[in-house]
Amino acid sequence: MSGQTSIHLPEPSAIQKPVPIEEFLQIKEQYDSEHPLITLQTKFNLAWALVCSENLQQVQQGLTLFCTVYRDFPERRLETLYYIALTQYKIKQYEESRRYLNMLLAKDPSNPQALRLKSLLYNAVTTEGYIGMAVVAGAVVSAAALVGWASKRMFSRRR
Repeated sequence: MSGQTSIHLPEPSAIQKPVPIEEFLQIKEQYDSEHPLITLQTKFNLAWALVCSENLQQVQQGLTLFCTVYRDFPERRLETLYYIALTQYKIKQYEESRRYLNMLLAKDPSNPQALRLKSLLYNAVTTEGYIGMAVVAGAVVSAAALVGWASKRMFSRRR
C-alpha cells in the first residue's frame, strides 16, 4: 500500500468487550428488517456484535458472517481480513488467525492494530507452546516414575 495510509481498525482488546444487549438487539432488529437484502454495513455490524459475545456459538456465527462479507464485498476485504484474524485469535485458532493476518499485513504492513494483533498472536503461540512442553514433560516424568515403580515391584517379587 505504498503511499496510502493504514485503514483504521479497533484495538485487539475490543473483541473482549461484549456489545451491550440493547445495542445488540437494535443491530439484530435492523438485520432482520432488511432481510433478504441486508446492507453491507448491517452485516458488518451484526458480525462484530456476534464475535464480541462470550457465547462461542455466537462468535462462530459472527465469523461466518465476516467470511461472507469478505467473499461478497471486495471493497471491504482488507478490513475484513483483520476481523477474521481477530476472531480466529479469540477462539484460539492461531494458525488460521496468522494466515488471515499475514494476508492483511502483505497489503498493509504498517497497520498498527494488525501489528499489535501479530504480537499478541506470537505471545499466545509461544505461551501455548511452553504449556504444551510442560504437559509433555509432566507426562514423561509420570510415565518414567510408573515404569520405575513397576520395575521395582517386579524385581522385588523375584527375590
